[in-house]
Amino acid sequence: MPRSGTRQAAALRTKQRFVSDFGAIPVQTILYNSVYIPPEWIVAHGFAPCRLTPQAPAQTTRSYDGCCSWARAFVEQASTSKSVAAVVVATICDQMRRASEWLSGDAPAPGGAPECAAASAAGSCPPVMLLHVPATWQTAAAQRYYRDELCRLGDLLARLGGVAPNPGRLAQVMLDYEQRREALRNGLNDMSGRQGAAAMADFHGDRNDHNEPPITAAAAKAACESAPTDVPLALLGDELRRIAQALEHLSGQRLDEPRLRQAIARANAVRRTLAELRRLAYTADPCPLPALEMLIAEMLAIHFCSDQAEALAVLHDLLAEVRRRVRAGVGVLAKGAVRVFWVNPVADLQVMNLLEQAGGRIGGADYMFCHALEEIPQDIEPFEALARMALGDPMVGPATDRGRHICRQIQTFASEAVVISRILGASHCPFEGDLIGRMIREELGLPVLEIEVPPVSDGVRPALTMRLEALVETARARRSS
Repeated sequence: MPRSGTRQAAALRTKQRFVSDFGAIPVQTILYNSVYIPPEWIVAHGFAPCRLTPQAPAQTTRSYDGCCSWARAFVEQASTSKSVAAVVVATICDQMRRASEWLSGDAPAPGGAPECAAASAAGSCPPVMLLHVPATWQTAAAQRYYRDELCRLGDLLARLGGVAPNPGRLAQVMLDYEQRREALRNGLNDMSGRQGAAAMADFHGDRNDHNEPPITAAAAKAACESAPTDVPLALLGDELRRIAQALEHLSGQRLDEPRLRQAIARANAVRRTLAELRRLAYTADPCPLPALEMLIAEMLAIHFCSDQAEALAVLHDLLAEVRRRVRAGVGVLAKGAVRVFWVNPVADLQVMNLLEQAGGRIGGADYMFCHALEEIPQDIEPFEALARMALGDPMVGPATDRGRHICRQIQTFASEAVVISRILGASHCPFEGDLIGRMIREELGLPVLEIEVPPVSDGVRPALTMRLEALVETARARRSS
């Protein structure tokens, strides 16, 4: 069957297969929108949870004021879903708050006609609950608040015919879900970013049957690879189409599918050339290309410096020169320099030279634009391909996803040490850097150095030099041991 409507079909299959522990209670589906709504709590009350990831909305004359494309699609699909007992919306953003108003009839329908309210009064619309999620979790007050919201959800489920679970029942459901999540997490290590995104979407849809056995890593990967192409990631494709329409209006030119496919093919030519350049520059000994030049080469893949043909020509010339140096056995650094994997770009590029002066070299890097390195699929619809690439970017998901990606890259390039450059003013970096650093130490056992580089590094250069030299010496000592 087509992927559109898979979430609803999965919920119906769940409803058919789900056998309640509380007797002959008709099992109904609860639609929800966020990971902050635990499906275990819904299952334990005797309902089938279905996390609704909406498809790209069809063309509509409705105007949903205050709703983004995602929220608009959520309203459209939730309001037309069948056999739904209730819709639970978490307050993850103002747009979803507004979406709950549309669904519950609190917002006026397009044209001023209170369609949702009339439908609710007629009993044709399921109840809608807005579950308030606190902005923080560290305080006891926030934890009590969240627990009270879950109890309020439990009260709603009880009014709909569910049965409040006893502690033993709830614990069993939670353990079962954790086993399945662990199986999925293990499977993600062997998947690409795109495969992992699709597998996680599948977990919350087709695999939300509490009575199914825990999925294995191989099954998760196989389910992802065999999934139809029109996956729910098409919602982002809808936003990309809106951008294309705006570009067409501004340029006066038609951006049709053949033209977009040609653009993707040209972008992939750049990415293939850069991939070979990275492989040689990061693995050949002696190092054939300095760190600063390689960083700038990788930056070309982001936007081609507004001249794609010239950017590709530059990369071809660099690759030809690197190949010549590798064949001749010559390089820009001494043979045997320590291979350092560098995470995040630095504000002052002179620091890249400090690493080489300390006896190291770049042996792999994640400069925060992995989305511009992997080739774009050319065997599927172009907008969906672009959406998959965007959502498959390790920077989009949790820091643990990016950490696993970095660990795989470190193993690919056989890096010997890691530098994590925090970015001043970026609120996520202090926490992300610590998490990624711990993952590298625990999984790979490599020395990790975290640094902060200001836009002008002159004042901290002696300290940075000393720390980089210490990292290089530590890596050399590990060689001999």
